[in-house]
Amino acid sequence: MIEIQTDQVSPALTSLFDPEMPTAIRCFAVLQGGNAGQILTDDPDCPRWGCVRETDDGSLYRGGAVDAAVLLDVVTALRQEGVVALGFRDGDPAVSLFPPSPNACAPCLEFDRPMGSSDLSPYLGQLPAGYEVQRMDRRLL
Repeated sequence: MIEIQTDQVSPALTSLFDPEMPTAIRCFAVLQGGNAGQILTDDPDCPRWGCVRETDDGSLYRGGAVDAAVLLDVVTALRQEGVVALGFRDGDPAVSLFPPSPNACAPCLEFDRPMGSSDLSPYLGQLPAGYEVQRMDRRLL
């Protein structure tokens, strides 16, 4: 397991992450340096797996060939720094890979928010010139 910085993130590593996973935009924000977090992989140049932890709430994103042993090592290491939250959707078979005995468990409804958790209330009445509101879909993401 190697921790890398955003300037070491390759297209090969980025391609391991599913853009349709829960709150994917936050994972990609860490990979691109927009959000604080840790990036772990087996090999920066030719990765088989990658894990990204967003510092804000501890969300851990998994990509590539992350098996139970790798996930346990990653979670154990990152728990030394803070909360590690493993997100999933109902019926996700990857839940069987999760480390045993979680400290907490809760259903959660997550809405994407702007990077930096900016307050948008000043713009609710009228958008600034040059901006428009669009429905989030795969093409826009």
